[in-house]
Amino acid sequence: MVSPSFSNTNIAKFIQAWVGALAYTLELYFDLSGYLHMVVGLGFMFNTHLAINFRSPYKSTSITHFWQRWHITFSNFLRDCLYIPLGGSRKGEVPRYANLIITMLLGGLWHGAGWRFVTWGGLQGIFLLKNHGWRKLNIKLPALVGWLMKLFAVVVGWVIFRAQHLQDAIERLKTMLGMNGIVIPAWYARW
Repeated sequence: MVSPSFSNTNIAKFIQAWVGALAYTLELYFDLSGYLHMVVGLGFMFNTHLAINFRSPYKSTSITHFWQRWHITFSNFLRDCLYIPLGGSRKGEVPRYANLIITMLLGGLWHGAGWRFVTWGGLQGIFLLKNHGWRKLNIKLPALVGWLMKLFAVVVGWVIFRAQHLQDAIERLKTMLGMNGIVIPAWYARW
């Protein structure tokens, strides 16, 4: 489902774009989580205890908690080797936010040399900034609303991450937001 959906960005309609994006969201989780859990299992076979890398990240109710639960060793690497050496949160709010953006931009660049990865990292940094701002203002959301907002942010990020080019990602996101029209397939409309 994912490859045909993402390879035909120009002909994907509203529902197909969402189905493809959600399918990739699941595919990425199951692939990465499965591989890393196999590595932990192999480690046990050799009496080596490796870190658990996933703690139900899609169940989290904020983007901050998502990144604390998704690929934990990579998140810890970004924190320990980039964010903290840059100054972390020790030098005030503005440098803290700048350090967070720089860390996420470099995390995006680590995944590949391309504007879509830089954009993905920057967008994740912006989502984290907004989350920290809401926490600072003590804005509390119902758990379901927080979960839906986090899921939307994650899916948008994965669309950018998976697209062939940044322009493809932009077109897909426009389609997902209904900006290219909402076309209901005939087979779905009959239900």
